[in-house]
Formats: sequence, structure tokens, C-alpha cells
Amino acid sequence: NNGNISWQNPKPVLANGALDALAVGKNLFTNNCASCHRIEKDLTGPALLHITKRLPRQWLYDFTSNWPKLVGSGDCYANKIKDWAPSAMTVFTGLDSQDMKSLYDYIDQESNRIEPGRAYEIPEAMPRCEDYYKALNELQAKRNAVKINNSRMAEVTQIQPNDSSNRDNFGEPLKVIPDNYDAVNYQFTVKAFGWYNIDILLEDDKANAISMLRIRVVYSLKANFNTFLLIPKRKIFQEGGKLSDEKYYGFNNVDGTIPLPQNEDCLVFAVGESEDGKPVFGKLDFKATKSQTLTLQMQASTEVEVRKQLSLLYLADGFTTEVLQTQSFKETSAIDTAIGALKAKWGNRCDCFNAGADSIRPANAPPFSKR
Repeated sequence: NNGNISWQNPKPVLANGALDALAVGKNLFTNNCASCHRIEKDLTGPALLHITKRLPRQWLYDFTSNWPKLVGSGDCYANKIKDWAPSAMTVFTGLDSQDMKSLYDYIDQESNRIEPGRAYEIPEAMPRCEDYYKALNELQAKRNAVKINNSRMAEVTQIQPNDSSNRDNFGEPLKVIPDNYDAVNYQFTVKAFGWYNIDILLEDDKANAISMLRIRVVYSLKANFNTFLLIPKRKIFQEGGKLSDEKYYGFNNVDGTIPLPQNEDCLVFAVGESEDGKPVFGKLDFKATKSQTLTLQMQASTEVEVRKQLSLLYLADGFTTEVLQTQSFKETSAIDTAIGALKAKWGNRCDCFNAGADSIRPANAPPFSKR
């Protein structure tokens, strides 16, 4: 009262416990972590910026304390990052829960100082990658089950003229074998009535030359597709298959050799389905020469657009193409939508297995690659 202080049971001011804890955390980081980790950038170990917002605290404590134990438990994310660097991370079993809290409080404080824009974000939930892959596998198994009654993806019918040639090569050289895929959403029909196969060119060795033709098919996603060669002037139609190197496609022998009329117009086209159920199409025009390695670019499209592109292939009477929906189209499309939604939500966060993998990683699989 009146500016006077009347002391009643005086006690010293308490020390700031939070600041003391951060000082302890800084000391723990300097002595145990700083040789391999930085907050803001990768070093021997990964950057720790906002790690407490990306992973749950208890998981971080468990991994820091004894990561081999967490790996041994089958934890998906622990197995993903255990081989992040050539040097194995030290275990810190001597740090108790309070030490861990102080350490990660310091990392959190430094993260907020370096990148304050994320200071008040709510920590993300731990990706349950096992649950993600389990759900993904169930959807894909269902997808595989509904397509059982579908027919071949590419149905080819060819009736050659009466003067056609089908030479018996007695097993040598080996011929390419067209791929035989089951249809999922779409079926492509190709009918060539009155069109010859490539053997007719062997009847006139002077007009044709044994050439080398290799086609590299490029597409950004996984896809099943079939390839076809057309030589319009000669009314030649031939279905393709993989060459012996498994990298290229050819239309006669597995070594890529084929009789071709030199300098004549040829075209190769391919139709198929992408892994996400869309029709894909590609077309390549070229003139035949003695040796060619060409690239055919496939593009995902709509059913309407692919039908339009196929209609433009009309070359003469007797050659027709069509794209049809399979009987499982509606059900498969619904499953593909569910798969797409699942991947959109979890796919970028659950890459604990091989990149782009669609199944649980087997226990005996090779070591994880560094990412």
C-alpha cells in the first residue's frame, strides 16, 4: 500500500523450465545428431525440418531410441528409410522420454524459426502404409476377378487372298509372337479380309530386301498393347510381337529381320489399355529402308477419340477396326475410380515399397533402394 512492499513469505523467482528444456534439447542435438543431420537440409541423414509435423512424436521417439527394433517389428516406414544412407544410424537407447521431448522440442523450435509459415500446422497423421496396400490389393483382386469373362483385348481376323504365301520356315528363324492380353475395359477388333501377311514379299526377292525393322513403343504409364504393321500399296497386314531382346517390337523374325519393299509407305499402329483403364493409341508413318529403329509414342485418350483415330486407318475394302466396351466395363470403371481415389489420398505418402508398386512387398524381396 502507498508504494510500500510488504513481504509475505518471500520465495525466489522460479527458473523458466521451458527455456531450460530447450537448452537441454539443443545440447542433445549438438552432441548426438548434428554430425549427421541438419534441420534445413540433407546431410548424411535426412533434413529434420518440421519432422514433428510429418510424423507422430512417439514414432520418432521409438525410431531414434532403437530403429532396428522398429524395423524388426515390420513397421513399414521404418523399413523404407532404414537404408537412407550408407552409414547406419546410431541407436540412442540411453535417452529417456524427457530427453526425447527436449530434443524434438528443440528441433520443432528451430524448424519454426527457419520456416515460420508452418509453425502452427497440425501434425500429420502417420501414413498407415500396410492398410493402404491392403486396400489397394483388395480392389485390384476384385478388378482381376470381374474381367475373367472378357475375351482377348485385341481380336484379329485375317483372311488372305487365294494367292497368298505361307512359307514353312521349319522353325528357323523364329517368328515373333503377338501378345495375348485379356480385355479389361475395352476390346479392339481388327479385320483384314483380302490382306496378305508379310510372307508374300518373299515371293519376289528382287523387288524387296531383307531389312531390319525395330519399333520402340513409349508410354508414360504401364499399359498392355498390341502392334500392327500395314503396307497399304501391297495390301499387307501383319501383327507384331516382342523381339528377342524384349525391348523392341518387330513383325517377322525375332531378330528384327523382315522383307520390305524399299522406299514404300508403311505405317505401324498400336492399341491397348493403360493401367488405369483408359484406351491408348499410337500411330507411326515411315518409308521402308534397309535398317530402321523407330519410336512409336502411345497416348491415353477417350473411347470416342480412339474410335476416330482408328477410322482414319481405313485404307481399302476389307480392312476395318473398332473399339468396344467389355461386359465388365461399368464394374471395372467403378473399381478404377475407387483405386484412383485411394492413390490420390495415400499414394504419395505410402511409397514404402518399390516406387509404383501395387502389392505388398514380399519378405524375401531385395533391399530397399535409396530414395
